[in-house]
Parts: sequence; structure tokens; C-alpha cells
Amino acid sequence: MNHDAPICTQEAAHAAGLDVAPSPSELAAMAEAIVRTWGDRSAEPEDEVGSTADAGAQLARALPLVLAELERIRAERDAFADRVDTLTAIAKGNKRHVQDMYDQVQKVNRERDELKTWHDNYVKGTKFAGREMRRRLITAEADRDASGHYPGDL
Repeated sequence: MNHDAPICTQEAAHAAGLDVAPSPSELAAMAEAIVRTWGDRSAEPEDEVGSTADAGAQLARALPLVLAELERIRAERDAFADRVDTLTAIAKGNKRHVQDMYDQVQKVNRERDELKTWHDNYVKGTKFAGREMRRRLITAEADRDASGHYPGDL
């Protein structure tokens, strides 16, 4: 917090009966003056009353401004907390979404591996079946040539 910056606008200070908009450090100085005056037993009674009344009046006029600034800061804090809550919820949702996507990728990879295995086995089987069919065809042709009987002969 900037202790030299006023806690309100100059217009708000004038509306509250103050000549200038006080800063937090000026408000602290006013409060310290009251405490010093109350604690100073050697002061003359009229000096004590006058200075305490003047400082008290200044603080009394500044109090609504301090409360307004406090309320503004509370509202800002609440808005910030709401944003943090929203972003936290979004982050948790994103984390769940990423986990779901990861699980889906793992499932697709497993299915791909299963299909690749099936494909490789199918190709091997087809090659084996093709070789087996060629072998049978060659054997059948050799048997036909050896026997002299051809399909379609009666």
C-alpha cells in the first residue's frame, strides 16, 4: 500500500468536511496525536482538550472515508477471490479433461496394437493359405497329368 496516496478523492474529502484527502500515514499521525495528548499528563487542560478535540474531529470526519476505502478493498478482495475460485474450478475441469483425453489415447493405442497384431496374423495366415492353395493346385495338376484324367472328361 502506498502510504502517501490519499485514501479518497479531494471531492470526497471536502464532502466529509476535510480540507485535504488524508493518506493512511496522515490518519496514523492524527491517531498518534490523540494518543500522545491523552497520555501527556503534563499538558495544560485546555491545550489537552483543544488538541484532542481537533485531532478527534479530524479523525471523525475522515472515518467515513476510511470505511468507504475499506469497503472498496473488501469488494476488490471478494472479486479477486471469486476469480480465483473460478480459475481453480476451470483448472480442475481442465485436469479432468486432460486425464480423460489421456485415457482415451491409451485406449486407442491399445486398440491400434490389437489391430496391428490381428493384421499381422491375418497377413501371415493369408500368405500361408496362399502357399497352401498353390501347393494343392500344383499337386492336383501333377496328379492329373500323371493319371491322364482331366476335369470335364467323362
